[in-house]
Amino acid sequence: GLVLASAGLLSAVADICTIDLESGVIKTITNDAFGDYGPTWAPDGKSIVYIARVSGNDKLFRLDMATGKKTQLTFGTHDDGGAQFVDADTLVFPSTAVDPNQPISPEIAKNGNIYNVWTLSLKTNELKQYTDALGGNVSPVVLRDENKAQRIAFITYYKGEYGNHTVSAQKEALHTVATADFGAPGPIIDFQAPLS
Repeated sequence: GLVLASAGLLSAVADICTIDLESGVIKTITNDAFGDYGPTWAPDGKSIVYIARVSGNDKLFRLDMATGKKTQLTFGTHDDGGAQFVDADTLVFPSTAVDPNQPISPEIAKNGNIYNVWTLSLKTNELKQYTDALGGNVSPVVLRDENKAQRIAFITYYKGEYGNHTVSAQKEALHTVATADFGAPGPIIDFQAPLS
């Protein structure tokens, strides 16, 4: 049957749940202490990629539906947004990451937290940055034309206005890095309210 993945609140904590559209049965599948949201099914239906807020940052995780195993996919002290599958082995998502191998200019550091479009290869753990905007690029989706050519569409924000743009999925990346360049799983730091 058709099964929908959704985020919902359970005891005031966001979790990912599935809803069987035929039987109406709802199952909580993440059931942890983190804020989990933004789920998307893998093309084969065997896993779900979602966002979890851990140690103060939004990171991408993958949940294997058969085993319940959760695997962190992205790392670092920046935020990653909701992902979509370009193909069975590639995710596209917005991220506030900047190339960790390049020094950051004071202007970029001052503005910070600007979302741009990135992809992640689930086979090689290679990350590629496709846009470098001043205002931000969010909500990427994959468009396919009748010839199966792919473009990535996204919403832009610049000078107080929103717009739609696309880039070719075959476009040369601006930066290519490894997920390990941003770090690796570490101890989870509990949320602390910024109060003195």
